[in-house]
Order: sequence, then C-alpha cells, then structure tokens
Amino acid sequence: MIRLLLNFRFIAVASVFLPGMTFTARAQQPEAAVLRTDPVVFVKAIDGDKSREIAALAALRDREASLSAGSHTLTVCFDNSGSFNNGAFVTYVTSTCDADREVTFEAQAGHVYRLKIALHAKDWKSWIEDVTDTEPRLFAQPAEPKSKGGGKSLLLLRMVPGDISVSVGSGRVEHIWFVAGMWGNFMMSGDAADGFLSRKVSSGATVGIVDFNTPSTAMIPRKTEFLCGDTRIPVLENVPGGGAFYLGEFTFRSTPNGPLIEVKHEGLEAARDYLKKSDPKLADKLQPANLQWKRLPSICPANPREILRIDPGAKP
Repeated sequence: MIRLLLNFRFIAVASVFLPGMTFTARAQQPEAAVLRTDPVVFVKAIDGDKSREIAALAALRDREASLSAGSHTLTVCFDNSGSFNNGAFVTYVTSTCDADREVTFEAQAGHVYRLKIALHAKDWKSWIEDVTDTEPRLFAQPAEPKSKGGGKSLLLLRMVPGDISVSVGSGRVEHIWFVAGMWGNFMMSGDAADGFLSRKVSSGATVGIVDFNTPSTAMIPRKTEFLCGDTRIPVLENVPGGGAFYLGEFTFRSTPNGPLIEVKHEGLEAARDYLKKSDPKLADKLQPANLQWKRLPSICPANPREILRIDPGAKP
C-alpha cells in the first residue's frame, strides 16, 4: 500500500458581498479530485459509505468517483473470476479476495488518482497512484467520425527477430484503454528472413497490436506473451481507407525483468523498398502511422517475468 501524504492549511476568510456581484456555491468549493480503478478492483465502500461502491465489473467509464480534498479510506477487494471454453464445455473459475483491505490516502483538489492492484501467487496488494499528469481528467469519447470509403489499408511493421509472430485486433478507444472487439485477433503475414509483417484492415477501423508470439523449439512450444497491466500497446484509431501505414521497427529482447519490445520509429525507406517488391501500388502511399499508446483492460499474471513490456521509443 502506498500512502500519499499532503499537508493542508485552512484559512478563514471573511466574505463581503457587493451589489452587482454574484457568487455560486460551485465557485466557492474547491475542485473535486477524481478516483479511478483498474480492472477487477472492487471498491466496496468509500469512507465507510457502501452506497459509493465501484463494482469490479463496472464499465470502464463508470469506474470512477469524485472525492473531496482530504483523507479518504477505501474498502477494497477484487473479483478476477472468469470462464473459458475448450470446445467441449465451459469452465467457470472463481477468483476473489479472501478478506477486504483498507487503502488510505490524502486527495488533493483537482488531482486524478488511480487505484491499482497486483495479484501474486499467494497474496495481493492494492495502492493509489497520482496520475494527474498522465491521464486526462475527462473521460470523453473521440468526436472524430469514422473514415469511410477508399478500400482497405495496409499496416506494416518490421519485427526483429523476424520469427516472432504478431497479431492485430480490432476494437475501440476508451480514454486510456483499447477495448478489443468481438471478432478476435488476426495474425500479420510476412517472411521471417526480412522481418516485415503486414495486415490489411478495413477503412475506419480502430486496431491495436494485441499479441506477440515467440517461436517454438523442440523443447519450448510457441508462447503468447502477456500484454497486461501498465503495458501500453500501439493503436491506430479510425484508419483512413486506401493507405499504407508503417508502425516502426519492433525489437524483442529477453531481460532479467521479463520480455521487452523496443520500438524505433525509423526504417521508412527500407519498408518502402519492401513494398515495391511485395505490393508496388502501395509503396508510394506508405507513411508513418499516427500511433496512440493504450492499455488493455486485463490483469497481469502472478509472475511478473511473464509480462511483456513495450518501450514506445521517442517520437520522431
């Protein structure tokens, strides 16, 4: 548990009302703080008030509450229950906390806080992070209409080493999240010799790179790396039709802290030369993709070394 300590000094000020001046109650109140929660976190009560719960299965935009400045105590649990289908039957798995815990912190007016969680093999912990500088205060849907017409567009990236497969999934952007759609993921195609991988997507689609699979060997089967927690994936929102977009060079490395992908925003000319051979009509249309970096609303496994981290690299 991380406790954020802030000191407040309250000063009494006499108010004088003059003719022609109007004061509203809202103007006299300090701006509220905002509390948001990560997936599976269940806030059962805020300062003992059970009517202010934030359910574990609430929609992403509903997983927040307003807080006054000052000290607050959250009664916290989690619900990571789910199900999976093996083709023959559905198995339901219940995973909840064994006992509620309390998280106490000091809220500062106008700040945005996120209640986070980590599930370990035999324990779990929850803590508060101040995300004022990294999360927009307003949870607004993008106003830009979807692109229409122009046909499908090509997404292209270079994977190093080239024998790692990459999958694209369609979905939508909600604030800091990429929410996958119902149509599943589609593997990008290419040749391991040069590492270029591509996939065509529909005009107006919002897509993200959602899967990386390390190659199989005689001893180790092909493995899907976990994208979860704070890892942010590259997302293209509202892809214009009839174009070609280069996402960059993705380098996979194994590190003591777990698998890592480093993204470099370079190699556009090499990618264009590749297209001149594989899809000449799109070579001159190739341009750098306007990437957003979003989280997936999924909880990480107990072993942190199984979590794939992505370094988005410096913007060009």
